[in-house]
Amino acid sequence: MVPLLVLCGLWLPGRRGMVLIAILAFIAADSSDALREADSIWELLGIAALVVAGVVVGRRWPRPFVGTCALAVVAATAVLNQPPWDNVHVVAVLVILPFAAAFTVASCLPSSAAVTGTALAAPIALSVSLGGVGSATFVAEFGWTAYAPLTSGRPAWFDDRWQWISMGVSVGAIALCGLALAALMRRPSEQPAEPCH
Repeated sequence: MVPLLVLCGLWLPGRRGMVLIAILAFIAADSSDALREADSIWELLGIAALVVAGVVVGRRWPRPFVGTCALAVVAATAVLNQPPWDNVHVVAVLVILPFAAAFTVASCLPSSAAVTGTALAAPIALSVSLGGVGSATFVAEFGWTAYAPLTSGRPAWFDDRWQWISMGVSVGAIALCGLALAALMRRPSEQPAEPCH
């Protein structure tokens, strides 16, 4: 789906597709459940403050390519899943990801209302359409289909190579989004329409 959405963003006139591609980079960077598992009020307030800070900085200093580089770093930390380094990824997702995602999206604004609305709905639409893929691990981990607990927490097809491949696909998708954003930045910005007389 990544190449298709990047092509859609490049197909839109002017720089309108930038916000769609920025949201796509965020989706590719958020491959873990750490951000969704923030449960204390202080964690949620901290994430909200980072999002607001990212929006403010992104509007004052718009650099979408810098944001995609930060998102790629977050995605790359997913390979650190064994102690003592597993906390590096959790911190990257809870601290860098909210700021970098908000910074990247805010750097790509303004856009048309239709494109912005579609882009902001993309994470929900993609999570619903890809929900079956993510639930395979959930079912295998807890043994719901067999009505019996499994002896291992990881599915049989999961190994360390899969972790590296998954991280590489995420970073590659973000790199593709960064290249598309760089191409769109070379386009002239659209001038506001002349008022009717």
